[in-house]
Formats: sequence, structure tokens, C-alpha cells
Amino acid sequence: MTGCAEALPRWSCLMRVPRLTLKSVSADDDARACEPSGDPERHGHHPCERRGVPATGGRPVCPRDRRPARPLEAAAQTLRDLAADQINGAAVLTVDPPGDKELAARPSRRQGGGVATARGLIFDEDPELYARARQSYPPALFATLDELAGPLTGADVVEIGPGTGQATVGLLAAGARVTAVEPGPGMARVLRRTCPAAEVVVTPFEEWDGPERAFDLVVAVTAWHWLDPAVRAARVARLLRPGRALVTVTTEHVTGGTAGFSADVQPRYEHWDPEAEPGLRQRSAAETPPITDEIDASELFAPAVRRRVEQDVDYTAEEYLLLLSSYSGHRALSPERRAGLFADIRALIDDRYAGTVTKRFLYEVRMARRLGDDAA
Repeated sequence: MTGCAEALPRWSCLMRVPRLTLKSVSADDDARACEPSGDPERHGHHPCERRGVPATGGRPVCPRDRRPARPLEAAAQTLRDLAADQINGAAVLTVDPPGDKELAARPSRRQGGGVATARGLIFDEDPELYARARQSYPPALFATLDELAGPLTGADVVEIGPGTGQATVGLLAAGARVTAVEPGPGMARVLRRTCPAAEVVVTPFEEWDGPERAFDLVVAVTAWHWLDPAVRAARVARLLRPGRALVTVTTEHVTGGTAGFSADVQPRYEHWDPEAEPGLRQRSAAETPPITDEIDASELFAPAVRRRVEQDVDYTAEEYLLLLSSYSGHRALSPERRAGLFADIRALIDDRYAGTVTKRFLYEVRMARRLGDDAA
């Protein structure tokens, strides 16, 4: 695959691509947004919907021609599908940074160094379930990475928290050389099986002594929030060649899927989960402010550039519960509470929504280049 940046057109308006909407983010968007939740990985109606949002793999189709999300059953087939996708044909936007370097960081109650890292290891309890429930990310996401951060083909990439390879497959298909730093040994075992071309390092990123100034890109796809904010910026900057980039991808559940489902399911969470926020309302993409942290005020990085991608994914009740089973907040519930919650959600989907619901996912891609005397 050639560098997508050479083939991607530049536009000044909102563009539609198959199954995806790419949208710029500006300071005006932030000004119009509602008050932030304080949780950078809040996926809509409830804090249990945490780390990672699936996206359909394979060749994209029209947004109105929806189909159920496909599990990552065979990474080899996913790689073939991704390679066949028309990534170079995706339309993206050129946008300015959302604000100045003094943009205040928004803390998260889920960021806490060792606490967050320990919570993240809950995924290692059942890595095979995680691999079945979580899907690869859409090809246009990698086209955006390619355009923002430089050609992925031949790039030396560190992927933080790759899990079982949901983003790794796309990076490899785009021609990157991937060093995947995964803290969970079980997840790493599955990752080695599904992505044999990746070099897998089993350790928390904060403890990894990778080579200095050796990489073109450090990427964290729905994993950045698990790292210790006191050290992560400096450790990333140490790895990057001057002028090269950090890319973080965060995810949210937003309005636009099955009408009414978020409001209907909220009382079920309030009944079964003692940490549920009463009356929590799912926000639209327009109401969702950009997620900011210490990177946006760091002297180590240039002002960030952001892009947004929206995607609709259909689920049967069984598929939706499998997905929820892979979320850390749901796994942290007691078996009795989780079973009760899942039974109520299954009944809701089957009885009120004819067995299928659609979720709309919002991906925010942030790229910040490392500063240095010899930065390009």
C-alpha cells in the first residue's frame, strides 16, 4: 500500500464515506459542548461501557446498508479484507488544532497510574472472549492515521495496549512495522497468534525501556487512559524521533443509533450497578467535547490536530451481551449483578427492539508531533 497522504483529497466540508463520517473538531465545537463527564472513555449511557469500541472489518458498505458487527475470528482473513479495502479513497478533512497549548487538561477518575493499570488487567481474565467480542477498527481510521502522522508503509510503530490485535491488524495491513506493548500475558498470547508479524513485548508501557528516538509513531487506540498520566508523555517523547507523532484514539457511544435504546436501558443500570449515575443522558457527537489531557499543554509536543469518525454497528441481543462481557466495568460487577443486568438487557432488546439494536460510535483521533531541535 502506498502512503495514503499522497492520494487523499482535501475538502472544506463534511464528507461521507462508506459507513463512516469524518468530521473536523474545532474550538467552537468545544464551546458548544455540554459539560464533560470527566471520563474520557465514557461510551454513552453508562460508565460500564469502557475500553474499546468495535468496528466492522472487511469492505465498507453504505451507512444505510447496515450489518451486524463481525467478530475477529481470524486475523488472517481480516488482514486480507483490510488490504482489499479502498483505504486510499477515503475522504478526510484538514483541520486546525482545537485550541492553544494552555488548554486545561480534563482529569479522569479512571486515570490513576497503578490503579488504572491494575484495572486494565481485568481484560486478561478471558482473552479469548475479548478476541471474539471486539472487532477490528474500520479501514478509514488507518487512512486517517496515515494522512495525519505520515505514511504507515515502512513506519516503525509502537502500539500501546494492543489487546488481542483489533488495531494491530490494520497497522500491519497498512505496511507498518509494529512493536506491540501489552501488559497482559494472556492477551499477548492471543495477539502473537493472530498477528504473528508484530513484535510483542509483555510489560506495562510505563515499565518498558524501548530504544530512544527509534520510532516514527506511537499509537494508543482506546488504551491511552489506562496509562499513568504522570509519566506517559515523557516516555512517549523518549521513543519518538523528532518531528514524529503520538496518535491517540478515544471512543464514545453517541446518539444516532436505535432511537430510545439508551434511555430505556439506563434504568436497568441504575437498578443493578451501584456506580451508575442516575439520569445519565447519552450525548450527540456535537455535544461531545474533545478529550484533552496533559499532551495538549505539554512542551514536548506541538499543538494537536484532531479528526472525528462516526460509525453505526448493529447487534443482536447475543452479540451485544458478548460485547458488554468484554468491558471492564461490566466485568467488575459481581456475578449476580452482572447476570441480572444482562437478563434485563436481553429482554429489552428482544421484546422492545425485535432482537436487534444499533449503536453509533464516535472515534476521536488526536495527533501531536514531538518537538525537538531537529524536528522536521
